[in-house]
Amino acid sequence: MGNIWARVFKSRDVRILLCGLDAAGKTTLLYRIKLGEVIDAAPSIGFNVETIQHKNIRFTAWDIGCREKMRPLIRFYYKGTDAVIFVLDRSDEERMDELYHDILLPANLSHELDQAVYLILANKSDLDDVMSMEDITEKLRLNQLKRVWNLFPVSAITGEGIEEAFDWLVSQLGSTQSKKPASGAVTQDTRNQTQKFTYGMEQCTRAFSSLKWLFMKSNSQESVTDVEEDGANAT
Repeated sequence: MGNIWARVFKSRDVRILLCGLDAAGKTTLLYRIKLGEVIDAAPSIGFNVETIQHKNIRFTAWDIGCREKMRPLIRFYYKGTDAVIFVLDRSDEERMDELYHDILLPANLSHELDQAVYLILANKSDLDDVMSMEDITEKLRLNQLKRVWNLFPVSAITGEGIEEAFDWLVSQLGSTQSKKPASGAVTQDTRNQTQKFTYGMEQCTRAFSSLKWLFMKSNSQESVTDVEEDGANAT
């Protein structure tokens, strides 16, 4: 399977945007994925950029600091993003509405992320008294998302669920990218389809006009013949 993914992403970087509320554990999770161990990570002031290797695939991950004043700036990182990883604190139920309105909703409304895959990681699953996956799905309105998405319980401390989450992400990116045509090809294909449609309509119009002319001519000839026959009978 690794060889298949390597061929799909040959000579291509996959760009990932890592975002979520502050203190959700984004940076700790990032370095857990990269290094396979837990490190003490200070809160992100700006952003961290790291390259992650998974299943022979190279991800360029942008870890964006999401303190309240920085959240409006996240949209400047949307362009060119293949996947967005939303990290949430599964034990912090009070901030789910804040996460939805400040982070998830703006991303979902952005056309720059129309082709992006969403991976939602419910971090700190090793703690007691955490939200269920059903509660998280409801509070974040995940069923209303316009993107391909999935939700995984994970722990940056124990490593729980991280491997499965990234396996899913790689499989989805492979499926999406193999089907996604280049923008120029889309434009050309659309142009060709439009031209074919226009040409077909012109041919239909000409055929209809020809049939209409033949029908009117036939009726006209029949009318002349009827008049001549009526005149002969009268004589």
